[in-house]
Amino acid sequence: LIEALWRVGWWADALAEMSQLISLQRAVGQGHLVPLAYALLCRLEASMGHDNECLDHAEQALEAAMRLGLAQLGVYAVTGKGLLHLGAGRFDEAAEAFDLVADATVVVEPGWLWWQADYVEALARAGRINEATHQYEILQRQADETGRIWPTAAAHRCGALLGLGAPAEERFAAALEGFRSISAAFEDARTVLLRGEHRLAEGQEAAGARDLARARSLFDGLGARSWSERASAARGEATSRTRSLASRLTEAELRVALAVGHGMSNRQAAEQLFVSVKTVDFHLQGIYRKLGVRNRTQLAAIVLSNSTTAA
Repeated sequence: LIEALWRVGWWADALAEMSQLISLQRAVGQGHLVPLAYALLCRLEASMGHDNECLDHAEQALEAAMRLGLAQLGVYAVTGKGLLHLGAGRFDEAAEAFDLVADATVVVEPGWLWWQADYVEALARAGRINEATHQYEILQRQADETGRIWPTAAAHRCGALLGLGAPAEERFAAALEGFRSISAAFEDARTVLLRGEHRLAEGQEAAGARDLARARSLFDGLGARSWSERASAARGEATSRTRSLASRLTEAELRVALAVGHGMSNRQAAEQLFVSVKTVDFHLQGIYRKLGVRNRTQLAAIVLSNSTTAA
C-alpha cells in the first residue's frame, strides 16, 4: 500500500500509513521489523528532500539488511540515498550510490522498484556519458522484452536526456503519455522538468519556462522540496523580497506562507498554487513548526513584516 501511495504521489497519505505501521510494529512487540519500514520510508523521504531523515533511516535499513541477509532491503536503502542526492543536485554522490547496486542487482522485472532511470540520469549529470548510455541500453532492452509501461516510459525519458533514438521532443511526449497512463505523478513531474531544461538549452525560452513552472507546481503538490527548488533555479526565480522567510522555509512552504499570510483560506491558496487543499494543510504544519507560530494571525504578522522590511 505504501509503495503504491508513493508511486501515484499521495505522499501525505503514505507518511501517515508509515507512521501507523511503525507504531503498530512496536506495539505488538515486532520492533525488529521497524527497519523494514524504514527502508520504504527512506525512499519517500528522498523524494521529498528530507536529507537527515532519509540518510538516518537508510543507514538503519542497511544495518538490518546485513544482519538479516535481506538484499531487497539494502537495495531500497541504497537507491533511496541515490535519489536523495539526485534531487539535491549532488550528481557524483548519486551515481556512486547507484553504482553499489547496479552490478550486484539482476533485474528480471524492471517494474519492481523504479531506480534504473535514476541511475541513468545521475550518470549523465555526473558526466559519465558512456556509462549512462550503457545503463540506458540495458533499460531499453528490458522495456522491449517486457513491454511494461514504466520501463518503456523511463527509457523514452532517458533517451531524450542523452539525445538517443527518436528526436527528444517525441521521446519526452511518449514518456509523459506512459507515466500519466499509470498515474506516476513524480515521474510525470520529473519528465516535465527535464523537457523544460532541454527546451531552454535549445533556445525555446517560452516553452521551457512554461514547463519549468508546471514542474515546480507539480513538485510543490507532491511536497518534493529539492526538486521544486531545482525547477525554480532553472527558471532563475528571485526571492529577494522574502529572503529571510526563504532562508527558513522550502520553496513550496514559502508560496503557501505568502498566500495564507496575505489572508487567503486554505482552499483559495490551493486554487492559486494549483495544488490540493490537503497539500496546503501539509505545508502549513511545517511552516508553523519552523516559524514557531501557532495560528494564521501570527503567520500573517511575520509575512507582512518581511514584506515591509523588503520594501
